[in-house]
Amino acid sequence: MPEPASAGRCVRSFAASAGSLSRRAVREMDRLAVERYGLPTLALMENAGAAVARELLAIRRPPRGLPPITRTLVLAGKGNNGGDGLVIARHLHNAGLAVVIVHSHPLAAFSGDAAVMARVTRAMGLAHVRASAAGARRAVDRALGMLPGRGSGGLVVVDALLGVGGDRPLEAGGVLAGLIAAANDLRAGALIAAVDLPSGLDADTGLPLGPEAAPAVRADVTITLAAPKAGFAHTGARRFLGRVRTVDIGVPRALLEAVLGGRTGKGPRRRDGG
Repeated sequence: MPEPASAGRCVRSFAASAGSLSRRAVREMDRLAVERYGLPTLALMENAGAAVARELLAIRRPPRGLPPITRTLVLAGKGNNGGDGLVIARHLHNAGLAVVIVHSHPLAAFSGDAAVMARVTRAMGLAHVRASAAGARRAVDRALGMLPGRGSGGLVVVDALLGVGGDRPLEAGGVLAGLIAAANDLRAGALIAAVDLPSGLDADTGLPLGPEAAPAVRADVTITLAAPKAGFAHTGARRFLGRVRTVDIGVPRALLEAVLGGRTGKGPRRRDGG
């Protein structure tokens, strides 16, 4: 797969080589972005989704001989990763791609920034399909039936089910495991793109959290946010990650460098007013 356009990639030059982010470091980075810089987490979510969408739109020749992307299936969880996925859905829709969103929980269960993004996609009239533990595969099949046929172009499955917060074993037969299995089953005919990290992969250890039948999403490309995650270095993570790309989400550079270097004790204070 050729190198996508460079938009939204300024962080790659130092973050990819300077280190990686643990789960705790990501949370610290988010907290300090708000406390020290007054940067809303909603802005970071918008930046993240827009950057991932740009990366996907820049893929001119998908891997494995797949056709160029015109159709999008977004698998969205109820947390921040799912919120990123909803932003991606909006931007791909605006770019002219056909988009359907499958969400793992009722939209009423979305909270915080993800709930804001859910209201936006609903107001835009984007198609939403609710999945359940007993009907995860049926929900995906229904969503695919709402998209144009294969003759209209290639399919990308955007995995935005679980982010760095996923640290518990996934329940066999649960909705998340079902959607992960469905995503992997589509891999033969679709580009699988993971947002931040493949769902079911532990961000710190790089080990899968899902049941044997669907341990984690097997991505063709993982578009990770701000910097690679610590678990990516584990040899067992490679078969799930695919090609890893890092995108800038607007975290102040000094803060990102400090977090990567473990130096977050001091920093500029937020200045309110003039």
